[in-house]
Amino acid sequence: MNYWDDYSYSHIFVATFDGKSVTNEKDIMQGQRFESPLAPYFDEGEITWSPDGKSIAYTTKRLHGKADAVSTNSDIYLYDVASGKEVNISAGNWL
Repeated sequence: MNYWDDYSYSHIFVATFDGKSVTNEKDIMQGQRFESPLAPYFDEGEITWSPDGKSIAYTTKRLHGKADAVSTNSDIYLYDVASGKEVNISAGNWL
């Protein structure tokens, strides 16, 4: 890494909003020691909802140590809001 790391991680949160209050808040990356959106820009363009609102696509780089430091590869994950399941939809796309 070429910047300070305090071991806190940017995560994506979802919630229900009924026009007046927010409920059912959830960290979709709970317990993961990875970031989304990714440093150093933390660009919201790395996160998008599906048109039907049932899933979220987001980028993250799930590497540790030296692999994390030298790799510029990130993956795209698709998170199903109803089930909480995610799948890496870009696995194996390394150059």
